[in-house]
Amino acid sequence: QVNDEFLIGSNLLVAPMVTNNDTRTVAFPKGKWKYKNEIVKGPITKSFTVALDELLIFEKQAGK
Repeated sequence: QVNDEFLIGSNLLVAPMVTNNDTRTVAFPKGKWKYKNEIVKGPITKSFTVALDELLIFEKQAGK
């Protein structure tokens, strides 16, 4: 159950920093998601180290 991330449409997954930690765990739905130069294949849960003022935005990629 995920309460602190959301989809904008079906192509953008947003995972804001909601704690004072520099690590954020993201639950990805099915599909391929791009963040910077990294592709994540869901469904999976993965951790990212980011600055507290950074917003994690993942763009869904075409294909399987």
